[in-house]
Amino acid sequence: MIFKLIDKGLLCDENGNMSNRMKIKILELLGYGLWENAQDQNELHIKKAGKENLAMLKDGEAKVSEIDNHDLHINEHICFMLSQEFEDKCKKDEFIEERFLNHIREHKKYLKNEE
Repeated sequence: MIFKLIDKGLLCDENGNMSNRMKIKILELLGYGLWENAQDQNELHIKKAGKENLAMLKDGEAKVSEIDNHDLHINEHICFMLSQEFEDKCKKDEFIEERFLNHIREHKKYLKNEE
């Protein structure tokens, strides 16, 4: 069934590309776990970004690191910002959205410096 979903393009974005997160999930579903070190590193970045999301919800502190995979972190933060949980939290604390946006801007600064 997974291969049929891939063939139909249902697991890809609007540009026909599959995200690293989706690749990791597919490999796990197929029983391969983390296929290689690069995927393992991506999973660690995704988990770190998730911890940052929780920290920013609680007290606003989540430091951007030079070693972060900034593309993955930005994607994870934006995905969380699109969730119902984030929307509900923003209703209780009007400054949450700005904390997340500032954090994403910090990631983007690192990306810009890498160019």
